[in-house]
Amino acid sequence: MPNPERNNSRGQSTIEFAFIAPMVLGCAVLLVATTVVCLQVIQLHDVVRTTTRVAVTTNDPKTYALEMATQLNLDITVEDDLETGMVTLHATRRTRLPLWGGLSKLLGLQATVTMMRESPPVLSR
Repeated sequence: MPNPERNNSRGQSTIEFAFIAPMVLGCAVLLVATTVVCLQVIQLHDVVRTTTRVAVTTNDPKTYALEMATQLNLDITVEDDLETGMVTLHATRRTRLPLWGGLSKLLGLQATVTMMRESPPVLSR
C-alpha cells in the first residue's frame, strides 16, 4: 500500500534543484572569473616589476619603459625623480570580465612599482 505523504512530495527535490542549480552555477562562474582577473593582476604586476627593474639600470629609464609599454600594450606613466634617484612606473591595462564577454564593463587593472636607480651593469673580461 503506497504512502500518501510520499506521493505528495514526489517532485519536491526536482523543484528544489531547479531553484538552487542556477545559483550554484552562477557562483561557480563568478569564482572562475574572479580567479582569472586575480591572475591577470599578478601577471601585470610581474611585467611592471620586471620592466622597472631593467629600466632603473639604464641611462634613460623613461625611454626604455615607454618602449616596453608599446610592445606590451600598456598605458604607462613614468616618474623619474633625479633628486632621490627613484623611478616609479604606473601601468594600466583594460580588460573585460572573463566568461561574461560583452555583458561586463571594461575593468582597469593597475600596477605601480617604485625602485631606486642603479648604475648600468659593467661588463668585464
